[in-house]
Amino acid sequence: SENFLECKPAETSSTSDAEVEHLRRELQELRREKVRLDIELATAKSSEEYEALAAEANTMREECSSLRRWKIDAELQLERRNGQLDNLQSQVARGEQAAHELLTLRSANDELQVLNQRLQAQKSALEERAQGDEALRNELRELRLKKM
Repeated sequence: SENFLECKPAETSSTSDAEVEHLRRELQELRREKVRLDIELATAKSSEEYEALAAEANTMREECSSLRRWKIDAELQLERRNGQLDNLQSQVARGEQAAHELLTLRSANDELQVLNQRLQAQKSALEERAQGDEALRNELRELRLKKM
């Protein structure tokens, strides 16, 4: 019976220690929950603050939607401008080709002008010579006629 009494308090002591530890953990958990709720309560928004935030969120959504539309418009305009740029670059390439051809034609024209001037000079020289020859022939004829 003494053994029984000695074992009993030891059993009761370990049981109560486990219960105390269990209660201590529960109390700690409750304290953590209380702190979390206190923080939540302290940071909770009033209905006016909530409505203001909701209005701000709606405004931001509208601005975002407007910016998306603006972006789409800008992209379409960029595409159109890129098309115009490509078209203008083609025109520039054709213009440069035409300018090159024009330079070639001007050069050929200049060469033809020089050749024409040479030919005109030769023609004038030949005409003068022919006139000189004609004058000589006339002189010879006159001399022959005088001799006769």
